[in-house]
Amino acid sequence: MQMFLHVTRETSIFEVTVAISLTILSEIYSTYMAKNPDGTGGPNWAPRGCFRLEYGHSPVSDFGICRGRIQGQASRVQTWTYYEPKSNTRTTILDPDLHFWLYFRTIKGEELFLDCCSFPYGMEASVDASPCLRKLSPFFRDYGSARTPAYFYSPKRPEECPNTHTLIEEKRFSVMHNKTLYGGLSWELFGGRDKQQHLIIHDFMSMVLGKPCTLEQEERVRDYRSFSALLLGQVLSGKHWKVWERPTVHLKDDLFDPRNPDREKEYMKGSHEDPECDGKLTGLMGLFGEALGVS
Repeated sequence: MQMFLHVTRETSIFEVTVAISLTILSEIYSTYMAKNPDGTGGPNWAPRGCFRLEYGHSPVSDFGICRGRIQGQASRVQTWTYYEPKSNTRTTILDPDLHFWLYFRTIKGEELFLDCCSFPYGMEASVDASPCLRKLSPFFRDYGSARTPAYFYSPKRPEECPNTHTLIEEKRFSVMHNKTLYGGLSWELFGGRDKQQHLIIHDFMSMVLGKPCTLEQEERVRDYRSFSALLLGQVLSGKHWKVWERPTVHLKDDLFDPRNPDREKEYMKGSHEDPECDGKLTGLMGLFGEALGVS
């Protein structure tokens, strides 16, 4: 099961980080355009409420993406290399010297760091996200999100920060204060391919990556952002965030530890209201077993 978790979480770190940052900018720090050219919007149109992020009672004044390295306690991190016997080739997906995470700065000058993509490197800190999922529609109550990999550094509670690894920042890119990005916020939401908007997103991704991004990377960002925009939109419109509990942090994701077989039930904690949950998990596990050649 540990191998299953690793493969499903060895994700496109760069694309996920870019998509999340753009979603925050478009869904929290912007509102809808008027439907009519004259700006009136029609009788049934109402502007969406605006929101802002806070840490405690201190508003976030800037957020963006950090590019750098991830380093373990012993200066090494876990990476997997996949071997294809037919072609006799080996592929290593992740590069610990090219890692991406999010930063947030408040008006008081406090800096927060959030990294949700360090699990494939062997860093197993996770957040119990099940309380945040229960009141969402079944489409978003995904069983795989009951444990969300997360590294969160808070200046107010440094003792709660997992000390399994260190994030070494080399460069950061503001999203909140990048005015050029404002013109590219809606390029994928209506299925359009406006050349200028497409170029804005492409140039920003290439700048963060440090080299020209590929079409496949752009498509993944579009897909990730479309899904996350729907999810965040439901959270904001339903005001679900007002009743969220303080999440529990686990320094090790041991739900599938063979020494604790009963704890596997906890993995379903965030989706127990979804009637299709068991079927989804069975189907996914079947596909994983088929890929490994086991039944």
